[in-house]
Amino acid sequence: MESPPLTKSPWTCSTADATIADISAATYTGNAIEPAISASYGKTALVKDADFTVTYTDPANYETVEGTLTVTVNDHEYGTPTYTWGDDGKSCTAKVECTTNKSHVVTETATITSEVTIEATTEAKGTTTYTATFKNKLFTTQTKAIVDIDKLQPENPENPENPENPGTPVSSVEASPSVKVWSYNSTIFIESAPDTKYTIIDLSGRIITTSTTKSSHEEIQTNASGILIVTVGAKSFKVMN
Repeated sequence: MESPPLTKSPWTCSTADATIADISAATYTGNAIEPAISASYGKTALVKDADFTVTYTDPANYETVEGTLTVTVNDHEYGTPTYTWGDDGKSCTAKVECTTNKSHVVTETATITSEVTIEATTEAKGTTTYTATFKNKLFTTQTKAIVDIDKLQPENPENPENPENPGTPVSSVEASPSVKVWSYNSTIFIESAPDTKYTIIDLSGRIITTSTTKSSHEEIQTNASGILIVTVGAKSFKVMN
């Protein structure tokens, strides 16, 4: 007996993913021939009667006609999906279970895009909205807003050499107090350990310059204006130049 055709099922369990293991030929002995069926959906083994049904049809003439075997994959009824976001909003995983068979679990890692939805000011931090999209129709687009953009530092021309002056435009790293970044008069000031890599980009992602600090006090002249992102080591700062 040849492997039977698989009856087309809903998109949630398509014939492209559901397969039936080969069935060996058998000789009729006067008794019904009902071979065991092994079926799978993707990498998941299907359970007979729970996930699929089998119908055996006796032929009119066992000497000349083979029996007919029809396998139909049962429809799945899925529950409510859950979505798990990374703390930084840069990852999201969707998961949903079949309500009739808990062994059927569908998961997908989303494609993430982001957009600054609230600009940072000198008074408040800014907000980035992350959007998660999925290919599987079981899942819907999700969004997550995170207040993750540091406040802008006020512009004040007084004493640019003293980042501890409250009136000076300075961004300090709370997690790394030995690193400080501020701007004044088209110059970016960096205080950090020597030989620390730094990169300066604008909000479009264009790299203004990248290098390593040559001393504990670095001054970088730049004609780039507006909000710049300065990454020193593993920490990033936003400064107004």
